[in-house]
Amino acid sequence: MLQAYRQTPHPATKSTPYEVLMHCQVRTRLEHFPTEVHITQGEVKKNDKTYKQKRKQYHDKRHRVKTHTIKCGDAILIKREKKRKKHTPYEPYIYVVTSIKGSTIRARRVKDGKVKCRDASKVKPLRTAQLSKANDETASVKVPSSYQATTSGTTFQDTDSSNIRDTTMDNIDTTSETTSTASETTATTSENNL
Repeated sequence: MLQAYRQTPHPATKSTPYEVLMHCQVRTRLEHFPTEVHITQGEVKKNDKTYKQKRKQYHDKRHRVKTHTIKCGDAILIKREKKRKKHTPYEPYIYVVTSIKGSTIRARRVKDGKVKCRDASKVKPLRTAQLSKANDETASVKVPSSYQATTSGTTFQDTDSSNIRDTTMDNIDTTSETTSTASETTATTSENNL
């Protein structure tokens, strides 16, 4: 079984594992006609690289992978690490993106300056409607002017984050409040009808 595996060409390298390791063909009990094997490490690496690119494209297409659109200075919400029944899925604090490296996003909490580093899949951009409502309901929190955001060696001076205000998810999401008032109204009308 192992011998058969070593003699089977791999799709990534387009040659057998034995040929890649020993730089010659395996000798078997079958009639053997010696042929020169010209496998270089450069060819093996090139074949392996193209194979991995094809597999990545196939995986990304099949799983509908999207690149994130978050930029430095954007206001975001970070997903909670520990989920509880009564908690919202995201932390109740606004963060400002300070740097982006690949899919890793580093953000600073507006309220107290705590820095967190998360993958882009664990982050949600704060919509402008939520942000403007939060600005109306809460007090302003000043971000120091010395704060700078960096992305891949380029430095950006952050000017927009001084307008961002801290808020909780309770201030942003008011659907539960409207639901409770609607149920109270229904209860009073049913009592009046009796």
